[in-house]
Amino acid sequence: MSIFTAPLCHPQKKLMKYLLITLLLIISPFSHAQFYKWSDKDGHVHYSHSPHNQQTQEVKVRTSPVDYAAQARLKKLSNDLNERRADRKQVREEDIKAVEQQKKVEAFCKKAKSQVTLLKSGASISARAADGTRVNVSDADRTVRLTKLNSHVTRFCHS
Repeated sequence: MSIFTAPLCHPQKKLMKYLLITLLLIISPFSHAQFYKWSDKDGHVHYSHSPHNQQTQEVKVRTSPVDYAAQARLKKLSNDLNERRADRKQVREEDIKAVEQQKKVEAFCKKAKSQVTLLKSGASISARAADGTRVNVSDADRTVRLTKLNSHVTRFCHS
Protein backbone atom coordinates (compact mmCIF):
# COMPACT_ATOMS: atom_id res chain seq x y z
CA MET A 1 0.00 0.00 0.00
CA SER A 2 1.54 3.31 -1.00
CA ILE A 3 1.43 6.48 1.06
CA PHE A 4 -1.00 7.90 -1.47
CA THR A 5 -3.56 5.11 -0.99
CA ALA A 6 -3.12 4.46 2.75
CA PRO A 7 -5.91 5.87 4.91
CA LEU A 8 -4.76 8.82 7.00
CA CYS A 9 -6.02 9.82 10.40
CA HIS A 10 -7.26 13.38 10.93
CA PRO A 11 -3.97 14.89 12.27
CA GLN A 12 -2.04 13.27 9.42
CA LYS A 13 -4.42 14.71 6.82
CA LYS A 14 -4.05 18.16 8.35
CA LEU A 15 -0.27 17.85 8.46
CA MET A 16 -0.10 16.64 4.84
CA LYS A 17 -2.25 19.60 3.78
CA TYR A 18 0.07 22.09 5.52
CA LEU A 19 3.17 20.35 4.17
CA LEU A 20 1.86 20.58 0.62
CA ILE A 21 0.89 24.24 0.98
CA THR A 22 4.25 25.11 2.52
CA LEU A 23 6.12 23.20 -0.15
CA LEU A 24 4.27 25.09 -2.86
CA LEU A 25 4.91 28.41 -1.13
CA ILE A 26 8.60 27.67 -0.73
CA ILE A 27 9.05 26.47 -4.30
CA SER A 28 7.10 29.28 -5.96
CA PRO A 29 9.74 32.06 -5.52
CA PHE A 30 12.41 29.77 -6.97
CA SER A 31 10.26 28.81 -9.92
CA HIS A 32 10.27 32.38 -11.17
CA ALA A 33 11.96 32.28 -14.52
CA GLN A 34 11.85 34.40 -17.61
CA PHE A 35 9.30 33.40 -20.23
CA TYR A 36 9.03 34.74 -23.74
CA LYS A 37 6.11 34.93 -26.15
CA TRP A 38 6.15 35.31 -29.93
CA SER A 39 3.99 34.62 -32.94
CA ASP A 40 5.16 32.73 -35.97
CA LYS A 41 4.36 33.69 -39.60
CA ASP A 42 1.09 31.67 -39.43
CA GLY A 43 -0.08 33.60 -36.36
CA HIS A 44 0.45 30.78 -33.85
CA VAL A 45 1.54 31.98 -30.40
CA HIS A 46 4.54 30.27 -28.84
CA TYR A 47 6.09 30.44 -25.35
CA SER A 48 9.66 29.53 -24.37
CA HIS A 49 12.44 30.18 -21.86
CA SER A 50 14.64 31.91 -24.41
CA PRO A 51 13.92 34.71 -26.87
CA HIS A 52 13.20 33.54 -30.41
CA ASN A 53 13.61 36.68 -32.51
CA GLN A 54 13.32 40.48 -32.44
CA GLN A 55 9.54 40.46 -31.96
CA THR A 56 9.73 38.27 -28.86
CA GLN A 57 7.98 39.77 -25.83
CA GLU A 58 8.98 38.98 -22.25
CA VAL A 59 6.07 37.62 -20.22
CA LYS A 60 5.97 38.57 -16.54
CA VAL A 61 4.87 35.75 -14.26
CA ARG A 62 3.60 36.81 -10.87
CA THR A 63 4.33 34.61 -7.86
CA SER A 64 2.63 34.44 -4.51
CA PRO A 65 4.43 35.88 -1.50
CA VAL A 66 5.71 33.39 1.07
CA ASP A 67 3.23 32.88 3.90
CA TYR A 68 5.49 32.93 6.96
CA ALA A 69 2.54 32.48 9.32
CA ALA A 70 1.60 29.26 7.52
CA GLN A 71 5.20 28.08 7.72
CA ALA A 72 5.25 28.79 11.47
CA ARG A 73 1.99 26.88 11.96
CA LEU A 74 3.34 23.98 9.94
CA LYS A 75 6.55 23.93 11.98
CA LYS A 76 4.53 23.93 15.21
CA LEU A 77 2.32 21.09 13.93
CA SER A 78 5.39 19.14 12.89
CA ASN A 79 7.03 19.68 16.29
CA ASP A 80 3.82 18.66 18.09
CA LEU A 81 3.59 15.52 15.98
CA ASN A 82 7.22 14.64 16.71
CA GLU A 83 6.64 15.17 20.45
CA ARG A 84 3.58 12.90 20.39
CA ARG A 85 5.58 10.25 18.53
CA ALA A 86 8.37 10.48 21.10
CA ASP A 87 5.84 10.22 23.96
CA ARG A 88 4.21 7.16 22.38
CA LYS A 89 7.62 5.56 21.84
CA GLN A 90 8.55 6.16 25.48
CA VAL A 91 5.24 4.67 26.68
CA ARG A 92 5.77 1.60 24.46
CA GLU A 93 9.30 1.15 25.81
CA GLU A 94 8.06 1.45 29.40
CA ASP A 95 5.30 -1.08 28.67
CA ILE A 96 7.86 -3.51 27.23
CA LYS A 97 10.08 -3.11 30.31
CA ALA A 98 7.08 -3.66 32.60
CA VAL A 99 6.15 -6.86 30.75
CA GLU A 100 9.75 -8.10 30.93
CA GLN A 101 9.87 -7.31 34.66
CA GLN A 102 6.56 -9.12 35.20
CA LYS A 103 7.95 -12.20 33.41
CA LYS A 104 11.03 -12.14 35.67
CA VAL A 105 8.82 -11.90 38.78
CA GLU A 106 6.64 -14.78 37.56
CA ALA A 107 9.74 -16.94 36.91
CA PHE A 108 11.10 -16.07 40.38
CA CYS A 109 7.75 -16.91 42.00
CA LYS A 110 7.52 -20.24 40.20
CA LYS A 111 11.04 -21.20 41.34
CA ALA A 112 10.48 -19.93 44.91
CA LYS A 113 7.20 -21.84 45.29
CA SER A 114 8.88 -24.97 43.95
CA GLN A 115 11.67 -24.59 46.53
CA VAL A 116 9.12 -24.01 49.33
CA THR A 117 7.36 -27.24 48.33
CA LEU A 118 10.70 -29.08 48.31
CA LEU A 119 11.72 -27.68 51.72
CA LYS A 120 8.33 -28.59 53.24
CA SER A 121 8.54 -32.14 51.89
CA GLY A 122 11.24 -33.08 54.41
CA ALA A 123 13.36 -34.74 51.73
CA SER A 124 17.11 -34.70 52.17
CA ILE A 125 18.56 -31.59 50.55
CA SER A 126 22.17 -30.70 49.81
CA ALA A 127 23.70 -27.35 48.91
CA ARG A 128 27.07 -26.21 47.64
CA ALA A 129 29.42 -24.78 50.22
CA ALA A 130 31.72 -21.82 49.50
CA ASP A 131 34.57 -24.19 48.65
CA GLY A 132 32.36 -26.01 46.09
CA THR A 133 31.71 -29.17 48.08
CA ARG A 134 28.19 -30.52 48.64
CA VAL A 135 26.85 -30.29 52.20
CA ASN A 136 23.54 -31.66 53.54
CA VAL A 137 21.16 -28.92 54.72
CA SER A 138 20.40 -29.14 58.45
CA ASP A 139 16.89 -28.80 59.88
CA ALA A 140 17.74 -25.38 61.33
CA ASP A 141 19.10 -24.24 57.94
CA ARG A 142 15.97 -25.65 56.25
CA THR A 143 13.75 -23.60 58.61
CA VAL A 144 15.72 -20.41 57.93
CA ARG A 145 15.54 -20.96 54.15
CA LEU A 146 11.82 -21.81 54.33
CA THR A 147 11.09 -18.66 56.36
CA LYS A 148 13.04 -16.49 53.92
CA LEU A 149 11.37 -18.05 50.85
CA ASN A 150 7.88 -17.73 52.38
CA SER A 151 8.62 -14.06 53.05
CA HIS A 152 9.65 -13.54 49.41
CA VAL A 153 6.62 -15.43 48.08
CA THR A 154 4.30 -13.35 50.29
CA ARG A 155 6.00 -10.13 49.23
CA PHE A 156 6.37 -10.70 45.46
CA CYS A 157 3.95 -13.44 44.43
CA HIS A 158 0.31 -12.38 44.42
CA SER A 159 -1.36 -15.55 43.24
